[in-house]
Amino acid sequence: MSQNRLSIQYAFRLQILKLKIFLRFFIDDKLSAPLTLTSSNLMRIDSHVHIDTYDVDIKDVLNEIEQHKIFTIAVAMDPESYVKSKEIAEHCHYVLPTFGIHPWQAHKFNERLSEFDHFIDESPMIGEIGLDFHWIEDESLYPAQLQVFEYFLQKAQQQDKVVNIHTKGAELKVIELLEQYQVTAIVHWYSGPIELIQRYLDAGAFFTISVELMFSDHIKEIAKTVQLNRILTETDNPGGYSWLTNKVGMPSVLNLVIDELAKQKQVTVDSLIEQIEVNMRGLVANRDDVLSLMDRLNKY
Repeated sequence: MSQNRLSIQYAFRLQILKLKIFLRFFIDDKLSAPLTLTSSNLMRIDSHVHIDTYDVDIKDVLNEIEQHKIFTIAVAMDPESYVKSKEIAEHCHYVLPTFGIHPWQAHKFNERLSEFDHFIDESPMIGEIGLDFHWIEDESLYPAQLQVFEYFLQKAQQQDKVVNIHTKGAELKVIELLEQYQVTAIVHWYSGPIELIQRYLDAGAFFTISVELMFSDHIKEIAKTVQLNRILTETDNPGGYSWLTNKVGMPSVLNLVIDELAKQKQVTVDSLIEQIEVNMRGLVANRDDVLSLMDRLNKY
């Protein structure tokens, strides 16, 4: 089947999904439906997970992903992390492994980047990459972060791939580089200045809303600021929820994020889940491999 025909099919499916969402919002409004409802068997999306770092039995993690139908974008910290995520993904169709080098690890690999080009080439998205000038206080490591980040941004630009990015304490520099390289980003767990959000949106970025939504007024304000058609959901499992609660972040924690986000945006859970799928499909509209995977997962 030709690429053009596939693209037409996916565009048609996307329009149907958008119509379903419009009708659901319209009906909910007319019937004064409650803001959150028990969700039907819709596929959820967790846009940022470190699947390779679980200390619990990975079978339990994958069973929960399948039970809740969670399309899981597994980001990498480094090459070893990516290889492990690929091995895990062989046992669960819902896990999509992606390659990146995290800013915390950048200084270990900045002189060896070309060795990992084959991982970049095969990865459907790129992540986790970015800058961290907050948790990394040693400024002597910042040049390595910038070198690695720009290397990946250049590759993403050349290959027309979405990047999954870390911005902590470096929000201004990150948006400057996104504008320079003109790549589309999933902005992971943004907690920076509200006044920079529009600049990211103007650059085509999508923002994930994370587990911190349940604990932080600042994150609630970010969730209210970003329009619904540019929002994704994530957990940063297993570490994100653990950092906030001292409990292991199992996949179903995503449902808590979705529930709270639906309340903040004053929509039903089902409408939010469907909108997030539309957002993700629009984000990866040029990736027939990812779109085909999402189609298959929706049939399970």
